[in-house]
Amino acid sequence: MRHSKTLIAALAFALVSSPAFSAQPVIDASVALDRIAAAGHAAPFELEYRHGYWTAEATTAEGLRVDLLVDTDSGEVRAFDARGNGAISAEEVRRIVLAADYVKIKEIEFDDGFWEVEAIDGYGREIDLTLHPITGAILDAPQQTPGATPLAAIDIQAKLKTAGYSRIRDLEFDDGYWEADAINARSQPVELRIDAYSGAVIRESLDD
Repeated sequence: MRHSKTLIAALAFALVSSPAFSAQPVIDASVALDRIAAAGHAAPFELEYRHGYWTAEATTAEGLRVDLLVDTDSGEVRAFDARGNGAISAEEVRRIVLAADYVKIKEIEFDDGFWEVEAIDGYGREIDLTLHPITGAILDAPQQTPGATPLAAIDIQAKLKTAGYSRIRDLEFDDGYWEADAINARSQPVELRIDAYSGAVIRESLDD
């Protein structure tokens, strides 16, 4: 059953170190689920720790499907519909990204509780950005050092091995990031997104 599988996997899940957030969530998956239930949401699934927050999809008491964001410090649960209602507007997201010295925006989409933006930076690179739905903070921007070039695949593999990953495969460069499938230190199959300039893992999700 997908629901049970997702929850069991999530209970075992702890994200690896990243410059953008702490390696270990302040509250674990079981506490996040309790907070979701206490907020009146039912049937949560796709529970995942991303950018320092627990995220999930669930159903409201009125039967609406929503994306949830659980603050790991306060335990507060925020709910957003598929259009991002409850979050800052797409126009505000555009203003924030352009103010951060990105020169062009190709796409803005609300997805899984975060704003996702495809943008072009001042060095002509196509970059995928993730923004906090309430504060608008850019959560995973890559380095923007003039003249910097992405690390080579062999260097990314070495950094992943140092970070405890094994059986690294399907390593590819896409939209300004390295992505790969691997086995983490807890022997779980995972999908990774990696900062192309530092080699830091900025997202790890279980590969079902």
